[in-house]
Amino acid sequence: MTQVRFAAGLAIVAAAFAAGTVNADVVASFTYDDLSGNYDGAGNFQARAVDIAGVLQTSGDTSNLVTSQTALFAPGFVSRSAANAVINISVNNFGWNGPNTALGGGNFTFTDVTGATASGTISGDWSSPGAGILFFNGALSGVTFSGPTFTGEFGSWGTNLPGGPPYDGAIVQLTFSGSGFFDSAFSDRATGSTLQLVPTPGALALLGLGGLRATRQRS
Repeated sequence: MTQVRFAAGLAIVAAAFAAGTVNADVVASFTYDDLSGNYDGAGNFQARAVDIAGVLQTSGDTSNLVTSQTALFAPGFVSRSAANAVINISVNNFGWNGPNTALGGGNFTFTDVTGATASGTISGDWSSPGAGILFFNGALSGVTFSGPTFTGEFGSWGTNLPGGPPYDGAIVQLTFSGSGFFDSAFSDRATGSTLQLVPTPGALALLGLGGLRATRQRS
């Protein structure tokens, strides 16, 4: 469990670093820690909110960075309301950019306590620097909200963000730890993630500062 927790902690450190370096175009941020990372062994990865006492209890910290409002979700929130967090990403084209690399695409849906959602599509790539740490870096597109506010267990914020929907953005970091590089199926890997939104014209700047490889030409 120590190695798994380390990965989730690493995600928080990376997200904090990114939050201090990305430009002022970022209008909203979603951070979920201790998601349950699962891989089916057939090219499908999912990270989802869980409440497994003594194992994993997902927490969330979301913000409208323009108004400095936050909506917080305490550990185990998924068991107490309609709130949820689900990230689906494929794993394919292994070795496209060297050992321990793969491409991925998918979607995310974050649900608040009222059942309102933030959702969009994901594209990017997987990599591993070794030591059992796996990363996904990617771009977000077509992000929309189903309600006028995003409400947590503590606090809420308005979703009428500058620029208007749909929004673009980036997965600033998604990471977890384990042996191998998607060599076999696994479940309940503690996964940390931070997603940030920008008005569409600012997305390329966010991608550049985040060092995301999603903008590289695929060969």
